[in-house]
Amino acid sequence: MEKYSEATLKDIAVFIRTGKTPPSKTKKYFNGNIIWVTPGDFGDNMHIQQSARTISEEAIKCKKAVIFPKGTVLISCIGDIGKVGVSCETESSSNQQITGIFPKENILAEYLYYWVKSNKNALEYYANKAVVPILNNAALAKLKIKYPDIKGQKSIVDILNAAKNLRQKRKQQLALLDDYLKFVFLDMFGDPRSGKKWEMIDFGEVIDVLTDYHANGSYEILRNHVELKSTSDYALMVRTTDLENNNFTNGVKYISKEAYEFLEKSKVFGGEIIVNKIGSAGNVYLMPHLDRPVSLGMNAFLLRFNDTVNDLFIYYLLTSDYGKSIIGARVKGAVTKTIRKDAIRGLKIPLPPIELQESFASILNRVEQTKQKMRASLGEMNNHFNALMQRYFG
Repeated sequence: MEKYSEATLKDIAVFIRTGKTPPSKTKKYFNGNIIWVTPGDFGDNMHIQQSARTISEEAIKCKKAVIFPKGTVLISCIGDIGKVGVSCETESSSNQQITGIFPKENILAEYLYYWVKSNKNALEYYANKAVVPILNNAALAKLKIKYPDIKGQKSIVDILNAAKNLRQKRKQQLALLDDYLKFVFLDMFGDPRSGKKWEMIDFGEVIDVLTDYHANGSYEILRNHVELKSTSDYALMVRTTDLENNNFTNGVKYISKEAYEFLEKSKVFGGEIIVNKIGSAGNVYLMPHLDRPVSLGMNAFLLRFNDTVNDLFIYYLLTSDYGKSIIGARVKGAVTKTIRKDAIRGLKIPLPPIELQESFASILNRVEQTKQKMRASLGEMNNHFNALMQRYFG
């Protein structure tokens, strides 16, 4: 069994140092050749090789910013605690939301990176409980880390890197399938923005049903007939947050059979298009078939169509870049975003032959089946990766 040592972060670090923001009005401190990291620059990759902004050597010379050498582990310690990356290519700097730990020779920066990722909850626990949490350097320095010798650390890092790379490749494959569908759509239908290949019509011409929760009566009538429940009952009241998270079991709302029958005009059977009408107004979802009674929640529209269009074609069109742009142009409100029924009916869409739409829908179905298998595989990879993290750092 691998022998582990234990020490505080202070003991294993050459320094623990917080970043600094140069005065924004002094132009000479910015747009240099030193990357200046903020929490928004952290992503899935371990190594931070670029940032949204840069600072100059002048900012370092005038002590208006802090320099981190190559191999510094950068940790967000204000706000979203525990986001982490490694400055790997060159020297870097950061704002005050980030603390850099430069490990001593007996600790690999990559090992410390994985340790931080697996101990995010511990870092959050030791942060203060203010509205904006802060993990100060003194509290961070006291955290204890267990570690094997350099050879053991390298072995663990190599295993975790391999598992992480497999996950990344699976995500890339899913992204490539999305790109493939975009190519197929353009090949079959052309770019809708040109309006040249097919007749452009008002969306309302193909809509049979455009309804919502409030089509069933006034606020007072609805309040007297419908009670939302957190415990399981006859029908599910589907909300756009459930569709966004693809979750129809945890934290959902239910209604009684009487309420379900009362909400006759907003029953949901599966396959409909759901459009958010307030907040994230214009977001589009395809309602899955849940094999149970379902009713439409508040703040959403439900759409069904005539036989001149295919539901899957319409869903893909509305969620394409073109669809998002024409919907976004009809969303109103500076603070609270909303979209109205007449705005949806007035959208301009192409109307290719139904046979061509159904051919695309068939391709879309096959690709989606492949994506589902890949998502399941990605889930297994995530579970395996988390199990490895727990094994080495739990």
